[in-house]
Amino acid sequence: MDSLNSMNINLKFDSILEKEYCDFKYNENLRQIRIVLGLLIIVFGIFSFYDAKLFNDPNGLIIRVKLFMVLPVFFVAFVLSFSRWFKDYNHIILTVALIIAGSGFSIMLLQSRGNLGYYGAIFLITYSAYFVLNLKYKYSTAIGWAILFFYLFVSVSQGSNIDLETFIVFIFIMGSNIIGMMGGYFLEYYSRKNYLQSIKIESDNHNLEERVALQVKEITDQQSATIYALAKLAESRDRDTGVHIERVGKYCRLIAEKIDWTVYSKMDIQKNKFVDTIEMASALHDIGKVGIEDRILLKPGPLTKDEFARIKMHTIIGSDTLITLKKKYPNNIFVNMGLEITRYHHEKFDGSGYPDGLSGHDIPLTARILAIADVYDALTTKRPYKEIFSHTEAMEIMIKDTGSHFDPDLMKIFKEVEYAFNIISKSHNIIERRNSTKERKLPRMMN
Repeated sequence: MDSLNSMNINLKFDSILEKEYCDFKYNENLRQIRIVLGLLIIVFGIFSFYDAKLFNDPNGLIIRVKLFMVLPVFFVAFVLSFSRWFKDYNHIILTVALIIAGSGFSIMLLQSRGNLGYYGAIFLITYSAYFVLNLKYKYSTAIGWAILFFYLFVSVSQGSNIDLETFIVFIFIMGSNIIGMMGGYFLEYYSRKNYLQSIKIESDNHNLEERVALQVKEITDQQSATIYALAKLAESRDRDTGVHIERVGKYCRLIAEKIDWTVYSKMDIQKNKFVDTIEMASALHDIGKVGIEDRILLKPGPLTKDEFARIKMHTIIGSDTLITLKKKYPNNIFVNMGLEITRYHHEKFDGSGYPDGLSGHDIPLTARILAIADVYDALTTKRPYKEIFSHTEAMEIMIKDTGSHFDPDLMKIFKEVEYAFNIISKSHNIIERRNSTKERKLPRMMN
């Protein structure tokens, strides 16, 4: 790729780039090549019979040359263009075809002097070689000069004097070649130059995308670290919650991955983005607890009515904090999802939750998912106000609340992936089966 790096434009690239360029031109020009060959077959086929009648051809030389020398070679080239190895040999095939055709017209020009149609035919062949078929410069040049030398060879071999007409034909073909060589050279030069520039632009764009992706990842990682730090700060005030936010994030991801996204096709977010974001945004669900007094938050026994009313305010405190961010970043997916989760994760499907008493699908999908993850983790971990429930016991409790506390559709998914919930729970060493059969109370946050 030295040619690309230095942008030194030559007609020949290194072997790798040359192959890539040839493949590119082949795919770009194959349809055009077939059209040109097809038109040549039709045009020269029609005029073969027309010329045979129009001009004196007692021996039938003209019709024989056209029908058995010119037309067949175009037809064969056209048929070969559909073969799988035409890609590797198309320049050679077209070169041979055009040289044979041009030589045939040279013979006809010598036999029918003054026929302007054959001048046009030779010009059309050289023009196609240099400008239309996008042959490599060395092949198009070979075609033009081969036709000229064949014309001279036949002229001399027939013992013809180099008369004025022969000289005019010679000048005509040579002039066509000179013009064709100049035009063909610059045509290929700029074709290769544009190809190199397109690769360079593509390479620059790819590098830019990589740099942007790295920067976005770095910013995202920094945001995640900051978010987790803030969430952990809120969580640290409750000494018994452990790695609650990490587990809840994993639980949310498990449910979100199994959702039938066609049901939520109207949501302005892709499923993979939703899954990644809810895992991260779930960490914000209890940030409002930083505003709750320790005497209430850390109280080991049952809460009074007033204390419970106060602790319910953590949803409002947390969401108000994120509303401030939303005003500054109104289209930020993470902030908007975090706001939904923080405010509505204690809403219940039957409308008996808080803070706004939403019900059913009026509760945001994110909050309905978080409710399942949060309650499962609360049941299967030790809290100041309760002992640990086993996975089986937690499932029984939550299944009873399907349709009242939890979204029935999401609970179906929850039951499909419950084994994964159990594995995550055990991997954090939080399942401890009780030895006693003493009656236990449900978590106070579920009351």
